[in-house]
Amino acid sequence: MLCLFLSSCSVKEDRLRCPCRLVIGFDESIESSELSVSVHSAGETVFEDVLHPALLDSRVLLVPRNVVSVISYDPLSELCQDAEIYLIEPGKQCDSIYCGVTIVDCRGDEASAVVSAGKQFATVYLNVIASGSSPTLPESVLVSGDICGLNLATLLPVRGEFFYNTALDEYRSCSFRVPRQQDSRLSLELSGNTGSTGSIDIGRIISNSGYDWSAESLPDILLDISLAELEAGLIVSDWNVKVVESDFQ
Repeated sequence: MLCLFLSSCSVKEDRLRCPCRLVIGFDESIESSELSVSVHSAGETVFEDVLHPALLDSRVLLVPRNVVSVISYDPLSELCQDAEIYLIEPGKQCDSIYCGVTIVDCRGDEASAVVSAGKQFATVYLNVIASGSSPTLPESVLVSGDICGLNLATLLPVRGEFFYNTALDEYRSCSFRVPRQQDSRLSLELSGNTGSTGSIDIGRIISNSGYDWSAESLPDILLDISLAELEAGLIVSDWNVKVVESDFQ
């Protein structure tokens, strides 16, 4: 089938006033079945729709001749304060957010964009390891920090109070999702029947392990905490193991 795309400009007209033909495709690594995709030019939204990467649902658009940004993310309209900001509900863990931003030069006749949707959260798998000399074993953990969301247009963290409380299972393990961080201000408080058992600066532990919070797609974290030896071991998804001293008190 032969497809012919025509713009409203003739050869004699000023080409700067003609739109650019933008072809939007998807990175093969995208696992989401559908993505909200929007195109922004000079502060205005010129396109917005839900596309389906698995169906190779590419689009051909006519956009202003300008440098445009293409934002793609899992449909999260009910979770967003507005079109660009995602905020975590107080007392909740971070949602599983996949998002990407592609900057495209559309100042010519044609341009193309291959959009992606990187993992904007890390799941922390926590294991509390006890020995004979361990203090009272904790039953729950409270994770807290100063990042409470994500700017979907820039992929920069949004500052604000974040806290999430969860119980440890019978194996003294649990998991929780934290958003992309900007510094090392994540902390973990352990609690038992008698109250607080101790506090650990897991933000510093993670940073000292070499974990990169600026990575396009964040790997998950396995954090082993020994209450007796006051040590924490960190394993990221590429199996890089690091053991560092914790701030357990």
